Amino acid sequence: AAVALEASRQRPADDAPRDAAAARTLLAARIAQPSNDPGWQADVAAALDLLREDGLERGDEALVEALARAIAHQASRAREPRQLARAAGLVAFGLEQAPQSPALLAEQARLQGLEQALAARLAAEAGAAEARARAESLRHAAAAGDLAKIRESLLRLREVAPTDAFTTRQAPALAAGAWLDAANRSAGGGDVAAAAGLLDQAAELLGERTDLQRARTRYALVVAIEGAAQTPLDAQAHAALMAQLDEIARSDGAG
Repeated sequence: AAVALEASRQRPADDAPRDAAAARTLLAARIAQPSNDPGWQADVAAALDLLREDGLERGDEALVEALARAIAHQASRAREPRQLARAAGLVAFGLEQAPQSPALLAEQARLQGLEQALAARLAAEAGAAEARARAESLRHAAAAGDLAKIRESLLRLREVAPTDAFTTRQAPALAAGAWLDAANRSAGGGDVAAAAGLLDQAAELLGERTDLQRARTRYALVVAIEGAAQTPLDAQAHAALMAQLDEIARSDGAG
């Protein structure tokens, strides 16, 4: 409407309809070719403004209805994304002239549905693209042992692709392997407590996995044994420690 108003202001006075008859002639001509062109909208607005000065006659109301139908028909051709915005703008202009038009209201609803479906499709495509990028990032991070990057990528994957097979199976397996490797390096360097701490972090991110739980149990036991070497255990604590050793031995034998 603002564009049409500005165009009408810039239009030479000689081009504006001077009476109702001229306004009807101009309006009928413009109805035949609905357009987003500001000049077209300015002509329609100028003609209707003049006709409304003394109140619309029955024939004028028929012209308004014809205008609404013509705009709705023109907009109904819009299917492709690049067409939707122009069609929606044309319908919006039409509703300013005929706010209660059933044809325009129906077309407005159709266009809004298409725009919402388009937005949903674009969001899904963007999410899928990000999921692919995050998956690749996680693979590289796992190969490099970059635990912080693995965590970041996995958490984001759980947001953008929570049910994807990579998110639910492959990514956790890669992450678990990276944390186990890091824990093994720490333990190999003599810092078993740090190794156990790394596996605690992994469990917070990945939940209870058998591979992580088994390694955590062993490292925790080593930490307990090292502690017992520094501070002798009472009988109850000693018995509990021996029970853990027996359980691991049985597990190893069964495995």
